[in-house]
Amino acid sequence: DYMAPEQAMGGVPDPRWDVYAAATILFRMLAGRLPFQGRGIVGILQDKRLRAAPRLHRIDPRIGKPLSAVVSRGLAREQDRRYDGAAAFAADLRRSLLGERLEHATMSHFRITRVGRIEEASAGCY
Repeated sequence: DYMAPEQAMGGVPDPRWDVYAAATILFRMLAGRLPFQGRGIVGILQDKRLRAAPRLHRIDPRIGKPLSAVVSRGLAREQDRRYDGAAAFAADLRRSLLGERLEHATMSHFRITRVGRIEEASAGCY
């Protein structure tokens, strides 16, 4: 359940696998459930390869969008879209909790409206 999609396919070990596992743990701590809940391990692995993880702020509106963006990047389907390692993940996690500007996570799936509110731009982003 905490395994990165490419890890399940027998890929070459990479620090981003650990980022994926840490983001999964964080998701479970905040949402009270795992990001993917399929029918058995095969269904879960299929969902991981085909669908983006749900956004935390949609599950619980009390979770800030910057924190949601950090976890989303940690759970990115494509390995290249995840944090390079635990240090970058931890740094953005800290920034998101302190209300500081994120250095590594993109907020490209959000847009600022005229009144200064942050809203989701599209569902097509990781």
